[in-house]
Amino acid sequence: MDYPFDGSQTILRYTVVDEKMSAKENRENFSKMKELLNKVGVYFNIIDGTLILKVSPASSGVGQSQYEKITKRGAGRKANAIIHPGCKNTEGEPVLIHYSDIVYMRQKMHDYDIYKYIGISEATYYRKKRIMLESNYYQSLDISRLNDLEYLRNSGIPDPLF
Repeated sequence: MDYPFDGSQTILRYTVVDEKMSAKENRENFSKMKELLNKVGVYFNIIDGTLILKVSPASSGVGQSQYEKITKRGAGRKANAIIHPGCKNTEGEPVLIHYSDIVYMRQKMHDYDIYKYIGISEATYYRKKRIMLESNYYQSLDISRLNDLEYLRNSGIPDPLF
């Protein structure tokens, strides 16, 4: 089973005893094992008879840890921003659809009409809608003000792209 790495530091500590029959082999392989695990982002060491294994999140808080870079495949097509049909801003560039636009549309339109209007597949729409409904943005909204587009766009939490 693949467990998601939530970004927090994960540490295991075990007390180890070196078997006399394996002592020489353990000394020879310890540095190899430490180097191999370090390459994939796992800290490995024995201090005072305690084996320590540690996977740390990204050091700067931005990007991925070494462990995530190795274990995550990055497969699949990257998501494209959805463009508002027929709308252009003052510079003539297309207008992107945000969560606020979808929440506002949901007050007046059915899901079928929304995904046909914005030109995405049904499966994509429902997948993105589920993510939106679970987001901090949507959870923080005042349910009584969902018909107010200005409120939805300026609710105090960044309005992510749909």
